[in-house]
Amino acid sequence: MAQSLSDLASPDAAVREASQAQLMRLTRPDLQALEGLLERSRPLAPSQAAALRQIVREVYLAGEDYEKDATKGFLGILMDKSALGTRDLQQPSDVVLVPGVVVEDRIPGFCASRMLRDGDIILGTSEPAQVFNSPSDLQFAIAGLEPGSVVRLQVLRQGQLMEVRVTLDSRPLEADGIDSAEGFRDRRTKKFDEYWQANFANLLKQRLG
Repeated sequence: MAQSLSDLASPDAAVREASQAQLMRLTRPDLQALEGLLERSRPLAPSQAAALRQIVREVYLAGEDYEKDATKGFLGILMDKSALGTRDLQQPSDVVLVPGVVVEDRIPGFCASRMLRDGDIILGTSEPAQVFNSPSDLQFAIAGLEPGSVVRLQVLRQGQLMEVRVTLDSRPLEADGIDSAEGFRDRRTKKFDEYWQANFANLLKQRLG
């Protein structure tokens, strides 16, 4: 934990990203030890302080219980429907399929929040090979898998094609539609904000002077 926290201050972006991913593997009981480590690690570099809120949010909310459908997998993303599936051309009848599902937002504490980024374009899966032409393609593919399944996503991120491996969570019963998923996300975020203010916010203020 101490080395990963130190690496968040590295001038190498790849090292910072790897250390952030490592710290996100902590469990909620580890957060108390992280508080103590912060007490002994002053002053924090700006890059450390900037990353800590997201790290603590993911660890805290990953340990937050919720009512779940234990038979259906869940990524935890909100998709930009306005940018997907088709693109209108000059004539109303001229429509072309545009592969890919844009990640508009992610629900903290779930696998997509740790492994994907807002603005990523999920093109499909590599094994089995499948192209996603609409949000429904992605939803059906994920819903047909059990929690704990590993999915190999083909992702376009800032012009770079990459494979992102995610381990699916269980689908929340409260997140059956976009509106309900947003409400579910907002309630969890509010609970984290209260935890952050009570346990970590003052620590960072002290470090930043």
